[in-house]
Amino acid sequence: MTQTSLLPQQSALVSHPTVAESQPFKRIREPRLDFRGTRASTGVHGLHPYPAMLHFAVVRELIDDYSQEGAAVLDPFVGSGVTAVECLIHNRIYAGFDINPLAVLISRVRTTPIDAQHIEKALSAVISRYEHASASPVEFHNIHYWFHDDVIQKLSNLREAIAAIEDASLRDFFQVAFSETVRRVSRTRFNEFKLLRKKNDEENLNVVKTFRDIALKNEGMLARFYRDDPPGARRFLLEERDITGGIPVDDGSVDLVVTSPPYGDSKTTVAYGQFSRLSLRWLGLGR
Repeated sequence: MTQTSLLPQQSALVSHPTVAESQPFKRIREPRLDFRGTRASTGVHGLHPYPAMLHFAVVRELIDDYSQEGAAVLDPFVGSGVTAVECLIHNRIYAGFDINPLAVLISRVRTTPIDAQHIEKALSAVISRYEHASASPVEFHNIHYWFHDDVIQKLSNLREAIAAIEDASLRDFFQVAFSETVRRVSRTRFNEFKLLRKKNDEENLNVVKTFRDIALKNEGMLARFYRDDPPGARRFLLEERDITGGIPVDDGSVDLVVTSPPYGDSKTTVAYGQFSRLSLRWLGLGR
């Protein structure tokens, strides 16, 4: 697939702001795309934190400006699914790929409707199984550096309780809540994307209460999303894939590309790998 088969002519992509503020390094600031008063994690986009999220309002502007209803949109670096959600709202056909299994999981949950009563019933069953579970403690490299021993056992019991859910969509939903729980009850600094241990980690959060609170929060986000922004037909391809081996779409089949390429994972860039590492290990998706 060639780049020219996916993108409109360059002249169509150039923005000509009427009011612009000059910035260093010959950059131009477009106030219309700032959205300073709106958090990128607003609404369903707040379901599970994720590094360097592309602002949903910017994606919405791009989709509105450069595509029509029913058009095909490609996102080769899915991240947390911002473009996927906006395509769902605005009735676009969507194809998205990401090498990170956690990114694909979060994106799938953000874009899958689940009845709130089914979530609450499943949550009660998960907690009941957790209370009677006696799972073998999970082990992976440096787990005891990042988690207290009692937290490891409780997370292991909770993971086993979630794994027993038969419905795939519900299991995905609770795995996302579990992933955020892992981050919150670990010895890491929650607001950091890099793996940094707290200086004072004597206080242990209640594992099952943290999980329950996150699950109910996420349930509310999804319910409000499908109530306030009822999506059109769900025409989706969402896949875990390393696109350096090629993007599996035909030439001329995509009308628009909207994506935020990754910045790498070094000391001076966004730590996607470090952010995801502990969750992936606990979910059994780590490489």
